[in-house]
Amino acid sequence: DWDDAGIYDNTLTTIEGGLITSGTIQLSGDNSSILAGITGKGTNSNSVRMWAGASFAQRSTAPFRVLQDGSVVMNNATVNGRIEADKNSVFKGSVTIANGLIQLNSDGSGSLSGGNIEWNTDGEVTYKGDVYIDGGNTQLNKDGSGKLAGGNIEWNADGKLNLNGI
Repeated sequence: DWDDAGIYDNTLTTIEGGLITSGTIQLSGDNSSILAGITGKGTNSNSVRMWAGASFAQRSTAPFRVLQDGSVVMNNATVNGRIEADKNSVFKGSVTIANGLIQLNSDGSGSLSGGNIEWNTDGEVTYKGDVYIDGGNTQLNKDGSGKLAGGNIEWNADGKLNLNGI
């Protein structure tokens, strides 16, 4: 069975059976500088517990860090699988999905279908192809032609209007 550590001296690393206690463990890279570590230093919710990419002194700005309250900062992450966020989550930045087929920007603009449908921050939508509404009863073509009322009102790219059934 595992025993919890009791009171210990965080200036020493102690191995007692299968339990290792230490105040800080730092990892050095090929150039003998500290690049990552784990520490128990600090008692605030924003105290850094694990970090990578910075020295001990710079751990609060390391590109990867885990804080006492469970927050995680990853400046360059590749995440595979499911991402869950609650209603109080705030996202900053842009999201590119499916190799650019869907783009959501932090300013509210974005695009679908690889840029074939785009919208700006004013809510103006641009379609690069034809638009079909209600199975084609209303159609707006990219050449300027179109139809309304199931084809009873039609116009061509030159603006010539045809009223069918009148």
